[in-house]
Amino acid sequence: MNKSAKVVLVSLGFRQGGPPGFALRRELIDERGCSKGLLSHGQRKALQTDRVILKPGPPEEQELVRRIFRECR
Repeated sequence: MNKSAKVVLVSLGFRQGGPPGFALRRELIDERGCSKGLLSHGQRKALQTDRVILKPGPPEEQELVRRIFRECR
């Protein structure tokens, strides 16, 4: 994939690689934009037409991130 194609995919909101941050999960999306479920750690997409987006993780992890930011103000 050339650089301009990667830029287009990122601008559409799709994930390009690397582990998600704390309190985030990777969700697999099919070519119609429908969710195919969450990807586990180390799991990869199988189809070239599928895409990956980031979704909020568990509420307790989200609250911990909020607490950290509140305490840093």
